[in-house]
Amino acid sequence: NRFLETFNIGNAASLHWWSEIPYGELFLRKGVLTALSDRIHIDIRGTAGHAAEPHMTIDPITISSHIVIAIQTMLTREIDPRDPVVVSFGQIEAGYAYNVIPEQVNLWGTLRAFSPKTRDFVQSRIETVAPAIAKAFRGLASVEYTRNYGQVENDSEMVDKVVNVGIPFFGEDGIKMLERPLLSGEDFSFFSSCVPSVFMLMGTGLEYGLHHPRYDIPENMLPFSAAWESYMALTL
Repeated sequence: NRFLETFNIGNAASLHWWSEIPYGELFLRKGVLTALSDRIHIDIRGTAGHAAEPHMTIDPITISSHIVIAIQTMLTREIDPRDPVVVSFGQIEAGYAYNVIPEQVNLWGTLRAFSPKTRDFVQSRIETVAPAIAKAFRGLASVEYTRNYGQVENDSEMVDKVVNVGIPFFGEDGIKMLERPLLSGEDFSFFSSCVPSVFMLMGTGLEYGLHHPRYDIPENMLPFSAAWESYMALTL
């Protein structure tokens, strides 16, 4: 808010490359475009020991496995399947040797959802389920849940203006509307929650998607993208 007020910014626009969209096309959507995005950290504690004597330990790796499966089961059994929500764990940290049961496991993951009510429910259930499962196996678990980003919401009038100025740039068939919002998270939501904004997706047509190890920056699109953003800023 302070940044926007200091520079008297009345509107905001952002451009994001997208592999699944054909090269050089621009995709837009009125209203909600991206999901709520949160960060989840679960710290699981057990008792370390030799891998050949598991009965003398409290195995946090086994506990973490049950927690991950329980959370995924909760999403499919306790939430209306018509209400999109995703929880994915992308990072697990445990141990230092193949033949030693560690004392601690750390899980890091993310939640994506469109409904604030669903977000509240999932957070509450994770904070309940993880410690309960750990306790059932004689261990401990604590949950650190961080609410990162809100939804990017495109202003309808801004979208219409972008379409009008974009047709001479992309052509009649070069601008399309997304039917459904994305479960991606986006920090541009901080801008769209304060001023009328538009978040655009420009297609790269690449074989590999975002965060794939073989994804590469299509450098030939840099001048094209910069030209579009400059043209848009001058003509809106």
